[in-house]
Amino acid sequence: MLTEVFSVVVIILKELVIMVRSPKSWLFKVAILSISLVLVAANAVAGVIPLMEASLPHVSHAAVEGLITAPSITVLIFVIFSSAISDHIGMKNTVLLGLLITGVSGIIPMFTSSYWVILAARLGFGAGLGLFNSIAYSIFSIYYEGDERATLLGFQGAVTAVGSILFFLVVAQLTPMGWHATFIVYGISFLILALFALVVPSDRHQQGDEDQPKQSINRAVIGYSLLWFLIMMLFTLVTLKASTLIIAGGYGTAAQGSLILAIVGGGQMLGGLVYGSVYKRIATSVLPGSALLTGILIVGLALSRTLWLTFVIAALLGITSAFVGPYLFGRVADVAPANSATLASSIMLIGINIASFIAPYFWGLVANLFHNTTPSFNLTISGIAFLIIGVIVVVGRLIHHPKKTQSDVQ
Repeated sequence: MLTEVFSVVVIILKELVIMVRSPKSWLFKVAILSISLVLVAANAVAGVIPLMEASLPHVSHAAVEGLITAPSITVLIFVIFSSAISDHIGMKNTVLLGLLITGVSGIIPMFTSSYWVILAARLGFGAGLGLFNSIAYSIFSIYYEGDERATLLGFQGAVTAVGSILFFLVVAQLTPMGWHATFIVYGISFLILALFALVVPSDRHQQGDEDQPKQSINRAVIGYSLLWFLIMMLFTLVTLKASTLIIAGGYGTAAQGSLILAIVGGGQMLGGLVYGSVYKRIATSVLPGSALLTGILIVGLALSRTLWLTFVIAALLGITSAFVGPYLFGRVADVAPANSATLASSIMLIGINIASFIAPYFWGLVANLFHNTTPSFNLTISGIAFLIIGVIVVVGRLIHHPKKTQSDVQ
């Protein structure tokens, strides 16, 4: 009797595991979305820089600030190698290794006040992020397609926006306990690691190595990556100029400039949530529509002279700009060679990081070239560039549509 009961329990548990590990399972979707939470965690402790400076009196202000941005260096390096590592040990193991590294490296500053140990830990944290950064996007193309993939890519954008807000709120609550305590937020990596390990099935031996084509990229991937690079270069200006725009215009303060960015983030969260529904209705029109609306809104931001109008534009700008990333990552997954979604996502992410880094210098060059350093001028240029991108995409679609239709008929 006991043997029969035990057998039934085992069978039920096996069935539950199969159900949970199905891509249709809500827990499976939560597991693959959860790894995106860690991607926005690097800057979560930026608010404790003054406290760190006080306990590191022999370290310069720039060096302490460098502890916050240091992960971006190793993120870029390990994003480049992540696809090769994934080919060697499997996608799941790569994610688990990255989460383990981010968890361990993330909490090390809790136990030390040595600048060099903290710096090494922060670099390690970035290395862990770099291992699964591209997989956090390509994984949706591995398990899903069509409208469902589009919806989840939109949710992924919303998750990163929510995660960023939550991390800052938690750190704010922990700050009175001292800056060491704030690094406990990175312990979430261990919880996500456990969930991902239990729910996502192993992909290491699904096919023989001889059946797995080597990852590669094509011209379409390069084209979309260059487009994403350009868009990031243009949109980063909003982050750089939000505060100086309203201060120079005489209708706002630096604190209200930060509020503008928070509103943009809230808009992006909402945009991510509704992206799937928008994609189902207008599909390939997402990119030109988003580019045109974003361009109009950025020009409106540059021309605004009242704070309330700027807030409204910022909210709308967050929504329209949130559609571009999920669409481009989805398209790159579609056009990438077989088994190359992770490498294609890596190329996109490299473009994002480079664009974010050089954007201040690029826009400084533009301002000097036109002898106009006002923030409204650069924002107007950015908005016009978005409009040009939208028009080019529309014209390109109109030109190539007949050919596409003819090939489909054949």
